[in-house]
Amino acid sequence: MYVKGLMVTNFRSLKQVSLTLHPGLNVLVGKNNAGKSNMIRAIDYVLGEKWPTYRNVEHKDFYTESDKDGSFVSDRFQISIGLGGSKVNEQILQRNNRSIALFRLQQGPLWKDANYFPGLDLIDKSWVSHQEIGIKLCSAKKVVLLLNIPREGKKGERLYWLIFQDEIGWWCVQNITSDLRDSLLTTAYIPSFRDPNNQLRINSFTWYGKLIEHLYNKKTDEQGKLIHDAQEAQLTVLKDIFDDATKNLQDYLKQAVFHNQVTFAPNAVTKDDEYKSITLFVDDGLNSPFYEKGSGIQSALIIGLFSLYCNTFHKGSSLLLAEEPELYLHPQARRAIEARLVEFTNQTSLPDSPFRQVIISTHSPEFLRSVPLKQVIVVRRPKSQIDSAVETTQSDLAKTQQMLQTKNAELMFADFVVLVEGGEEYIFPPLADLFKQQRGWLDIHNVSVVRVNGKGSFFNYTKILDDLKIPWAILTDLDFVLDGIEKFQNKISSENWQKAELVRTKLKEVVKDPQGKQVKKELSRDKRDWQSIYKEIDAVVKAISNNEPISPTRREAISDLWGKLSDRILQPDYKSFFDDESNKRGLHEIVSTFNEKGIFIISIGDLESCLSEEAMLLGYSKDIRALEVGGKLLECKSWDEVSRWINPEIFLPVFKYVEKQVQN
Repeated sequence: MYVKGLMVTNFRSLKQVSLTLHPGLNVLVGKNNAGKSNMIRAIDYVLGEKWPTYRNVEHKDFYTESDKDGSFVSDRFQISIGLGGSKVNEQILQRNNRSIALFRLQQGPLWKDANYFPGLDLIDKSWVSHQEIGIKLCSAKKVVLLLNIPREGKKGERLYWLIFQDEIGWWCVQNITSDLRDSLLTTAYIPSFRDPNNQLRINSFTWYGKLIEHLYNKKTDEQGKLIHDAQEAQLTVLKDIFDDATKNLQDYLKQAVFHNQVTFAPNAVTKDDEYKSITLFVDDGLNSPFYEKGSGIQSALIIGLFSLYCNTFHKGSSLLLAEEPELYLHPQARRAIEARLVEFTNQTSLPDSPFRQVIISTHSPEFLRSVPLKQVIVVRRPKSQIDSAVETTQSDLAKTQQMLQTKNAELMFADFVVLVEGGEEYIFPPLADLFKQQRGWLDIHNVSVVRVNGKGSFFNYTKILDDLKIPWAILTDLDFVLDGIEKFQNKISSENWQKAELVRTKLKEVVKDPQGKQVKKELSRDKRDWQSIYKEIDAVVKAISNNEPISPTRREAISDLWGKLSDRILQPDYKSFFDDESNKRGLHEIVSTFNEKGIFIISIGDLESCLSEEAMLLGYSKDIRALEVGGKLLECKSWDEVSRWINPEIFLPVFKYVEKQVQN
């Protein structure tokens, strides 16, 4: 099985939060102190190695809300984990012969009410075997593990129930056994504060202890005898070394106890505990125990060991929880860890295989490279609020997904996003610093400038941002009015859109429809690559150079091709459009209308139209020129120096809009 859903009430900063999770990798992103760790801990409270009802619960675990009359502390918190899948680990259930009490609920549960379950009357008590419970869970419509803990009260008043629904109704197991829970899911948890001695404890209850014991017990009789002989030899040597100290201790103990034999020994030497003396060493130039290594190595080790445990011993479903796995790792190592996490989840591709699920919290875009958008959960804590909220998107647009898996994944962590078409990404940040006279102003306010590489992508990005409730602005070229703005017509009134259509009609009269995009389709229907275009033109050039004849048909085809390519490099001629004052007024009106909605159109053309003559001499392409202009702006000391390189008036409305949004 796997964690399908989480619902939390009154736990830490989570007043009322619910989210959907999926098999594979799930990523919680957000700023510091947003509540990501609290969600990871909530899952660990229910599924972790520490038994839920025996945990040391503190005052800070209960949601607290302050107002002018004082503080309100919740009476209890509740965590409900819905499980998906239809398979349990039958081997674990078969080893428990005890019967377990099963009750029926009179009505469906109220999951959001933390006071609903305490004192709830359960009926139709019956005793069933662990195997029978397993069969019922495999065919159940819903399976939920519920933890309900009061702030005041004894541990016996804590509820840890297994609740499931079948064709008849809702059922409840009040006294869950460790075997029953382990048959559903085995969990490993890597907290942000790395404590290797605690995380890799070796005993019969932890997954790591089970792994070491399982591997150790694979020894042959001959290997076991060699180990025994080596232990006896070591004890003999240690006895000689500590002989004097042993005699002194025995003399001291004679007055207090009768059985005063003491021995210095190398950890456990009893047969049942031999495996507990094993320590993992890592040689990274210095061969030493794992707990003496850095946190980055420890994180990688735990992930690798848990994967080994799942592959070699535990045959059921597995869940790995990790807070900030990127801590203390350089970028390449982060990407390597991300690859290992994805590899871990992908090792169950066979039908009916147990699920492998990973849920992490992170501040690193590297961990968003391979995860589907719907499995990214944005966690935020709105200003002046103490409770956390979560947002997700169901978008699965392949092109946008690919873009977000690269550098644009940063937008998931932003409080505000400025979407630009191209080279503006180099110019906008230094201009913002000069406008506000504060270095890094955008970063201070958690604003990201994201390049979408083409006006056709703006809508896809804004859809995702709207789903995640991340406010945005667009800065784009004038040709966006012709191709792109129609997707945002719902942002303005129908009356204003009619005016926009008039402007679009006038623009179309002076701007030809782009033909360059059709060239590849016409020239090479199979390959559709620019290499074919080059070869076609190159063949004609060589023929002319060698005074070879060119057929009229081919000459006409090349002439047509060259004409269609021209719109890829030549700017549209807007002069006749702007010569008409009514056109200018109409464009200004529609641009102002869209500005109010966060869509800013460069009304004089494009970014190149905003550059000074001196700036136009920089670089050898649009992108390189924008990059070099951005560098020149970084050298400016004041806003007055900006006009040497670019017309700053074009950007002022955008800066003022962003400033207003981030200050609200």
